[in-house]
Amino acid sequence: MDHVTPRHRGTEKTFGLFLGVLESRCVGIILLVLALVACARLSDAQTTASPKPPVVKPDELASEWFIRLNELDDWHISFDGKEENQAVVDRFLELYADEALHQVGPSATQIGPVIFHGKDAIRRWADDFSKRYVALNYRVEYKTRKEKPLQPFYVIQFPWGGTGASTQFEAIFTNRDDRRQFVVPGAVFFIFDESGKIDSLRLYLLRDEATEIA
Repeated sequence: MDHVTPRHRGTEKTFGLFLGVLESRCVGIILLVLALVACARLSDAQTTASPKPPVVKPDELASEWFIRLNELDDWHISFDGKEENQAVVDRFLELYADEALHQVGPSATQIGPVIFHGKDAIRRWADDFSKRYVALNYRVEYKTRKEKPLQPFYVIQFPWGGTGASTQFEAIFTNRDDRRQFVVPGAVFFIFDESGKIDSLRLYLLRDEATEIA
């Protein structure tokens, strides 16, 4: 039978305690690493699920509307006589939210304001507009003071979300049927949703102040 001295028993006990402490620390380090990995994955998941909303600049959105409005006359007639304006109308409609409101003045056969609700209705307006006029040039006039020119857009941030913009402009257009050209002053008021789409638009043309260009 082996004989264990008290000294040997003390050494074994000390070594056992050392192994216990070492094992406890290893478990703690492993748990810490697992916790850090879990936090990193959770952070990535939150970033993926909740992307930062785009920075909406209402003056730039309003300026883009004028560009695409003027492009509504940039189409051609096919060899078989079909009016190929769908591409420019689609591009114009990209600026609007699905349930947007587009309000304009009455035509010669209407009374009061005319409201188009939703993209399908606004598409009908844009399609008719693109086929009725040529040489479109709706433009915001530059203002200059102290040798600093700019096109003024008046913008607002709504407390409930979204932004707004408004401006005065000059509309120059030519009737497609009789080729008579006019210049008309006007104003437009935009409400954009938080994604930058047009939620509501009110377009005014002061036809009583229209001037025909000879």
